[in-house]
Amino acid sequence: MALFATEDIKKIDHLYQQGQWAKIIQSLGKKPLRELDDIRLLNDLAIAYHQVKDWEHVVEVYERIRAIEPWPDLMKQQSELTVRYMRYHAVMGEALYRRGEFDKALAIFNDLKAVGSRFSDKYYFSGRIHTKKGEYRMALLEFKGMIANVPNRMREVVRGLSEIIAVCPAQAGVYQQLHKACQHKERVEHYASRYKKEMAEERGAFPPVLKVAHLMYYEGDKAGAKKTLDSLKAKSDEEKGWLELIRGDWLLEDGERDAAWPATRRPSRC
Repeated sequence: MALFATEDIKKIDHLYQQGQWAKIIQSLGKKPLRELDDIRLLNDLAIAYHQVKDWEHVVEVYERIRAIEPWPDLMKQQSELTVRYMRYHAVMGEALYRRGEFDKALAIFNDLKAVGSRFSDKYYFSGRIHTKKGEYRMALLEFKGMIANVPNRMREVVRGLSEIIAVCPAQAGVYQQLHKACQHKERVEHYASRYKKEMAEERGAFPPVLKVAHLMYYEGDKAGAKKTLDSLKAKSDEEKGWLELIRGDWLLEDGERDAAWPATRRPSRC
């Protein structure tokens, strides 16, 4: 993949660095895609369409790139194309996510795992896709990857974990990861206050109470955590099961395995 700087490349790169997305679209979008054969220009056109949330055109540009390079070698692209011109992979994954084509999006994001922690959306959108598909353990693994590799995106991690909690409140391990994300930049109290406000606004709702209780638990206030958890009144066998599982998880964490066993052996957490 021999690449040489041209006037077009320099001009578009200048616009890219300035965030002049409309001008990039105006400059490159007026040409038929079949006349563009430089992946760098097509990458920047895809990013420009992404920035203005024109998902259909993102897909069209990506398909043109795949026509030029049907089976991209991502490791080779890193050295020859450089990461700067590889973002089209990530924005195509997001475009497919926005269109509800989850399996195709996951395939792209999984391929991007080969380039390490770059393109952090591969964790975020993969996690959200797995949540939508009911694959909560897989979703949790993606957000754990974000916590480990993308420390500047904890707000998105908290949002993603909260989506899991909303549909599967007893998912094993989700609250440990929520606490880790909230600990970033010492934001535990900030999130605890937010969830306490949600508790007052949504009386009896499980997710905010469970988030407050677990933040208290992992901050060492186990008595306060238990009192908060006990404030919940199960209105169905499912909710009763969630509470049993969570109490069992706490017993396990406290080393009381025999006491935890009856609660944690339930076949399903959601």
